[in-house]
Amino acid sequence: MKKLFLLVFGVVGCSDGGDSAVEKCDDFVDVVCDRAVECFPAGSGTHSQCVQEVQTAISCGSAKQVSSTYDRCMSQLRGNSCGALFPPDPQSGERELVLPADCNAVILVREAGALPEEAMSRGAITAAEVL
Repeated sequence: MKKLFLLVFGVVGCSDGGDSAVEKCDDFVDVVCDRAVECFPAGSGTHSQCVQEVQTAISCGSAKQVSSTYDRCMSQLRGNSCGALFPPDPQSGERELVLPADCNAVILVREAGALPEEAMSRGAITAAEVL
């Protein structure tokens, strides 16, 4: 599930989106875990165990906005077959989550330490201080 973090989350500076982005991120995690339990009832544990595992890899509390492909992503997560979402890894043979392309960078988070562009334009900080 750690690969999930890299594929799902993008990074933005400051943006609005607030609670609705957090709620949408939580919904995303719920759907992924619903499908994991549905596709692998004996091996995936419970829904709440899945949510806990995913939340250790990603933090929905940092979500600031969702991409324009969010609705398509959610539809594909709900509608794609178990085989399409969880194909076997070629090396290990273990099943792993492969997100649809519309799910890549679907949840945008604020980068740690990112500062508003207006502070940079006022000369309050420099680009080097942001890095």
